[in-house]
Amino acid sequence: MSLLNFPSSPVNGQLYPVAPLTGQTQYQWEATTGTWRIFRGGGGGGGVEAVLGTLPIRVNSADPAFPIVSIDAATQLARGTMSSADKIKLDGLSNYILPPATSTILGGIKVGDGLAVTFDGRLSVVPTVGVTSVTGVFPVVSSGGNTPEISVNPATTFSLGVVQLNDTNTGENNDTQAATANMIWFLQQQINALLNTTNLTLAGLFDAATGLVTTTTSDGFAAGFRVGSDLPDADLTNKEYFVIVTVSGLYDPPGGGGPYLASKGDWFLSDGTQWLWLDVTDPSITSLTATQPVVLTGSETAPNITITTVSQTAAGVMSAADKIKLDGLGPLTPATSSVLGGIIVGSNLSITADGTLSAGASGVSTVTATLPIVATVGSNPRISINAATTTTAGSLSAADKIRVNNAVQSDTTLVAGSDRVNNMVVVSQAEFNAIVTKNANTIYVIVG
Repeated sequence: MSLLNFPSSPVNGQLYPVAPLTGQTQYQWEATTGTWRIFRGGGGGGGVEAVLGTLPIRVNSADPAFPIVSIDAATQLARGTMSSADKIKLDGLSNYILPPATSTILGGIKVGDGLAVTFDGRLSVVPTVGVTSVTGVFPVVSSGGNTPEISVNPATTFSLGVVQLNDTNTGENNDTQAATANMIWFLQQQINALLNTTNLTLAGLFDAATGLVTTTTSDGFAAGFRVGSDLPDADLTNKEYFVIVTVSGLYDPPGGGGPYLASKGDWFLSDGTQWLWLDVTDPSITSLTATQPVVLTGSETAPNITITTVSQTAAGVMSAADKIKLDGLGPLTPATSSVLGGIIVGSNLSITADGTLSAGASGVSTVTATLPIVATVGSNPRISINAATTTTAGSLSAADKIRVNNAVQSDTTLVAGSDRVNNMVVVSQAEFNAIVTKNANTIYVIVG
């Protein structure tokens, strides 16, 4: 239908065409935006019945005729939207290389000898024990292992579990979902309306778009209902007879009261004086729009909703992996007893060029000595002192100590020249004989 065929001065809420043909799309004027919106799609299926979204897409159907589609923000557990600012930040940090930690550089490490790290990244010289296993109590299930996955079994009619709520009236039997309180209330209103009648009779099926009966039951034919004709006037002969709408449309029954925008599954019931319209189906969605980064494709009856990928100029969907990467690329903070972070290599620790950190031995690591002290190498060094000689200092033997003790300083104050004697030594005959070269300035006193 060409835009030139629309009314030139429509009023808010006006429908066009008023009585669309089978398969023809019906539009409604929205004065606030100055646009014609699709009110009922063609094809005889009643337009879009419901719009559902798979996370991170969410659909707010508070107003069923104008659902609002949104996207959750990305987290470290689920995909979602990413802002342009985050994308710029992520792209700018893609070339970051974590340097190995040294005694002067804050950086990353590899766990080496003498160290242990727990599951949450806590580094200690003394190993600690973290969580060793995760189990679940039914219906919670754990996959086990070092990276357990926790899930919950679906609920059934005989066991506990999780269940999805359903707030739509699709007319289909579903034993895996639960009705919302709103839908139960809606169904109860229909039941209350039907309780006012006691002898309902199905007369046939009805096309609300054309206003014609499409099929009749034997009871309906006997009461005057005819295929290809409009509904008969409501009177006592067809009281409590009803037809079911199979094709949606705008219909005004005989005797007035309409027009009614009847949907597939609705009823028209005769109370003996007029035709009553029973809206027993969930209202159809009449318009669906999307705003970037949400993209809407497909047909009116089968819309397809997708999300564009984030870029540096436009927001879009961000994967959980990218979110983890982004959150992990902040400034490296120093490690504490409760915070996972970087370190600077201190005492009793050593680190290799590739960042492997090891605990060194505590206490003295190397012993050196200066003559006459001598030290052996290794983890258990032995310290000793060389014996003294006439040319080098060293330890004094017991025999030499006796000799030193027996040495007497001579009084030479009144003696000069060749007669002067500096020392007097008391020795045995054997000791005297052992002295190869006697000191000319020493008096040797032989005893024994």
